[in-house]
Amino acid sequence: MARFGPDTALFHVYGSPHFRSRLLASVSSGPRRELVTDTVVRRLLRLGASPRVQARFLLAAASGAGDTRVVRTLLRAGVDAAACGGRALVAASSSGQLGPMEALMAAGVSARAENGMPLRAAAREGQLAAARLLLSRGADPRAAGGGALAEACSRGHLPLVLELLAAGADPRADASRALVEAAAAGHAACVLELLKAGAQVGARKGAAAQKAAEAGHNGVLSLLRAGALPPPPPLPLLPVPSAIMVAGCAVGAGRADVAPLLPACLGGTAC
Repeated sequence: MARFGPDTALFHVYGSPHFRSRLLASVSSGPRRELVTDTVVRRLLRLGASPRVQARFLLAAASGAGDTRVVRTLLRAGVDAAACGGRALVAASSSGQLGPMEALMAAGVSARAENGMPLRAAAREGQLAAARLLLSRGADPRAAGGGALAEACSRGHLPLVLELLAAGADPRADASRALVEAAAAGHAACVLELLKAGAQVGARKGAAAQKAAEAGHNGVLSLLRAGALPPPPPLPLLPVPSAIMVAGCAVGAGRADVAPLLPACLGGTAC
């Protein structure tokens, strides 16, 4: 660190892979690495480093790395959570770092920050626990035209698709974009759930079926074609034949010997 000023050294803690690898060369466990990093950051702050110089980068990098201690240290040192926390929450959500997410939201960062980007990032990367945490703190699954649902569908993250639909995501949002994304990528299970939830096969001029056909996803194409058909009409309810009717048919067929047995077989009374 003697080669750098405090501000430059603070940046290199996360901005230089070489510097960081040397810093943590003798540390193997995750909690220990976080503690060492936080100790270095605190020391640099005492030496006069300003966390505001690279505030957005530092907070986002620490959040994405899962360094909850460093996130709290930076916030206490004066990093503006309102100005810098949205990007950091996106980074933490993308990598499923629940500790930094909790710390950021406790400092006032909204789960709906950056037009819903934290939830979209979690959905894109398949971070179910992160998505659940964001939803529990008020993230809107319908934000940005249902972007989170489309992201989850494009990657085939079925548990996230189910979670978002249960939370109120609209499968028809943005002209059923989620269905198009799932169909284009060949994620049949996601396509099926979207169809069950009401996604429109014919939206975007049938783009979902077109994308599936172009990519050779025949199973998905079959699902889409089945989903485009109207449901079959219900079968008419036929009356249960009475003992008299069946007995008459038996006699007419020359089986008069069977007729006396029919009332008991049909649960009826004698003719």
